[in-house]
Amino acid sequence: MLLLLSSQAWAISGVDEALSNSLYQTVGDLVLKSEDYIVKPSNAPPALDPKKETLKDKAAKFLVTLSPIRQKELLFNLFSKNGKLTATEKSLEDYSLQELNLIIGSDLSRKMSLYQSIDRTETTAGSALLSTMLSAPISDVAVIQKRQRLIKFLLDNENIFDYLNSLIKEVKEGQDSLFNCWNSEAELDENLRNLFYSPKELIGASFFNKSPKKLQLDRMKLLAVWGIKAVTFPPIILGSISATIGFMYTAQNAGARFGIGCIGSLYTGLFIYSEKVMLDQARIMNSVLRNMHKRLKDISAIIKSFDAIFSVIRDRKEMYEGCSLLDNMTNFVLDPKTISNDLEYLKNLLNKSVFEQEKFGLFSHAGNVLAAHEYINEVRDAFSLPLEAIGEIDAYLSIVKLIKEHEHKPSGFCFVNFVAQDKPLMQLRGAWSTLVGAENAKPANITLGGNDNQNNAMFTGPNGSGKSILMKAVVTCDILGRTFGIAPAKTAKMTLFKKVYTYVNVQENPRLGQSTFMAQKARGQDILNKLEMNPNENVLIIIDEPYSGTVPDAIDTLTYKLASKIAKYPNAICLLATHSKKPAGLADEKDSNFTNYHFKIVEHSDNSIERTFELMPGRCDWWYNDAARRDRYIKLFSN
Repeated sequence: MLLLLSSQAWAISGVDEALSNSLYQTVGDLVLKSEDYIVKPSNAPPALDPKKETLKDKAAKFLVTLSPIRQKELLFNLFSKNGKLTATEKSLEDYSLQELNLIIGSDLSRKMSLYQSIDRTETTAGSALLSTMLSAPISDVAVIQKRQRLIKFLLDNENIFDYLNSLIKEVKEGQDSLFNCWNSEAELDENLRNLFYSPKELIGASFFNKSPKKLQLDRMKLLAVWGIKAVTFPPIILGSISATIGFMYTAQNAGARFGIGCIGSLYTGLFIYSEKVMLDQARIMNSVLRNMHKRLKDISAIIKSFDAIFSVIRDRKEMYEGCSLLDNMTNFVLDPKTISNDLEYLKNLLNKSVFEQEKFGLFSHAGNVLAAHEYINEVRDAFSLPLEAIGEIDAYLSIVKLIKEHEHKPSGFCFVNFVAQDKPLMQLRGAWSTLVGAENAKPANITLGGNDNQNNAMFTGPNGSGKSILMKAVVTCDILGRTFGIAPAKTAKMTLFKKVYTYVNVQENPRLGQSTFMAQKARGQDILNKLEMNPNENVLIIIDEPYSGTVPDAIDTLTYKLASKIAKYPNAICLLATHSKKPAGLADEKDSNFTNYHFKIVEHSDNSIERTFELMPGRCDWWYNDAARRDRYIKLFSN
């Protein structure tokens, strides 16, 4: 069950872990589905026989990085376990995230969603937070206005925006290395560990393996041994060859000379083989150290970016008040010891000069690298909270980029003007759907509720004329408005809605033993039950072709009854699309609280039909009265 945000906005302390798990798990599942997240074992590289796997093969695994989709899976799991972003009020049902295409598109285009259409984030954490925040629109005007001030501040202060964006990009550049701390395929094999560290079974191994001085001393000893061998082996080999030749010449018979030659060759070969083993081991160790250094150098840069981002936001009121997860970073940045002594020691290690070097060299301080690697595995989960805060910041930067990107396009974004009044209001000018893009959008003006307008709209006419797209665009204005204080429109004025109820493409539910019609009927009743339970809450309802799973006559009657009952609740605004004629007649009834809309369809003299996607007042009479024209339209656009 998806749990939504209270009037206190994102909860920062005292989080119920179950709530956090529910929020991130629900969204994470949809995000992974939208990325066609399917594990196909047949496409995986064949596993090597462990008995045939060499140290070189095992060392190569250290270079393996998690794919972007695996990184998202990792982060959603981490945030589910440790994250502070949670909610205490249910504004959207889980199924609504799919029906409204907030997180995932339809089966034909899974990426055709609100989340995908507005995502301009740089980091994986930013993408995760953007999608999760969209799933939990809030109902506190004061918090929304803080977010609006933050976004406006970034729009007005380009230098700060550019600086923060550059820091976020530094986090992006190093995130592969950080995420590899959770990647079992990129860890040291036990045989490789034994080349660098003391065996775990040894008393005091943990201390020795985290001691830069001890590890550096071991490294220096090893270099010294390699140096001695490198100097002494060639003379020994040459001496062996010379001695063998000399003994062969002094031998009295051919058999003796042959025996001496064989022994000398074997002796020389052993030395040559030992030299090769030593050089191979040296290459493997240096390869691992170089890549270990690269990983830790990236993590060091991420930590420095955390510090800089925290400093920039903390010193600016508009940003500090808007970033509700910034406290996630406070202890990590200012007092890591309160999290753990190991984290403090790791941060000190990663400030060492070796991590300022571009590459790990022969005389680089291997002890600091090896010790830091050991510490990072102990404290890696401590990065999840700062990453969550970075994700929120990246999400805000993404919204700023989105607004800037659309400044000179046919359709753009505006800041929502929230009004406080008794009757709910949704007043949009130039509203458009992010699902079709600004270039292809057909902006529409629509006003529902308030003191001078009917609360509810009935959209009539054929499939493909624009009904569903506009209804979802209206709901998008509410969702984005209550998440970031913006809307895809020229102007947007509305009251604050507490909940959104959806009835879009409801399908059969075999698990509950429900046919399509049974599931549709249950959804309609569920909406009415919720309205009755909370009659004074401002709610937004979207219903698209209800009861399509039954016969036309029943659709006509059931849709009329559902719309009539919804119209009795003055705090609800409902957008309902239908092909049925009887419900469209509600607008003609006294005090029905419904008005009709349709989309202009033009039929030319050559019998061609043009869909203008232009919203018009009134119902689509030709759809009900002109059977021949209706048949021509269906034949032309049925595919």
